[in-house]
Amino acid sequence: MRAVAAGETLLAPAITRRLIEDFCNGPAPGAPASGAAGGLSERELGVVNSSSNLCV
Repeated sequence: MRAVAAGETLLAPAITRRLIEDFCNGPAPGAPASGAAGGLSERELGVVNSSSNLCV
């Protein structure tokens, strides 16, 4: 926290760049899920969403 507050980077620039590139190249918000999550039923997706809310 102190490093960020002092204006220093928390992650290496290369990692930050990859993270941003992956985010920008991902599906648009609200787009249908693909990959592993694309094979889940509506009920399974509901369980995943409910459990993810518990972590916040």
